[in-house]
Amino acid sequence: MRWKREAVFDNDDAVVASLHPPTLSPTPTPYPLPQYDTVHRTWDKTVIVDGSDIVIDGVRVTFTQQPLPESIPMSKDIEMVCDCTGKFLKVAKLNAAYLENDSYGIKKVVVSAPVKEAGALNVVLGCNHEKLSGDIDIITNASCTTNCIGPVVRVIKETFGIKHGCITTCHNVTGTQTLVDMPNTKKVMLERPQHRNIQLVTSLLAYA
Repeated sequence: MRWKREAVFDNDDAVVASLHPPTLSPTPTPYPLPQYDTVHRTWDKTVIVDGSDIVIDGVRVTFTQQPLPESIPMSKDIEMVCDCTGKFLKVAKLNAAYLENDSYGIKKVVVSAPVKEAGALNVVLGCNHEKLSGDIDIITNASCTTNCIGPVVRVIKETFGIKHGCITTCHNVTGTQTLVDMPNTKKVMLERPQHRNIQLVTSLLAYA
């Protein structure tokens, strides 16, 4: 979510109004994640905690923690939502949670993971970004792997043509993978720490 906040704060036409992380601590910490990030390093904005809110360079951002979107106290002035929960990957669920909720004024939803259904546009810059239009209400940036391989495949296809293809990717450890040996109810191969083992896992590349 960090890069999304940075992009909005550097855009004069948009304002971050509210943060609703469902799995973090119930109140902002004294040294909030928005300012100090292991990957993206220190943000050049001043972030302080004021009660239950976060103030970023003087802009107050409300902070709540609710498991369901309909429980979030959201102003009708909010026009766009970035859903980074990974829980709402169906068009019907996204419509019900945000776009069709009469108590909200949301017009657009940006999802941080691919939505593998008609009614959502998975965008890869350099491949199909020209399909973006004001008529599309649910947008994703596809997956990280798709963004890596998509532009390369497009160049090869347009230059030489492709009849058949097979792609093998080597991915970094993700937040759903374990750092130590522990049981996994979904797949046995995911019981081992990924930074010490190479394990075969599925990818959303084919869908996005």
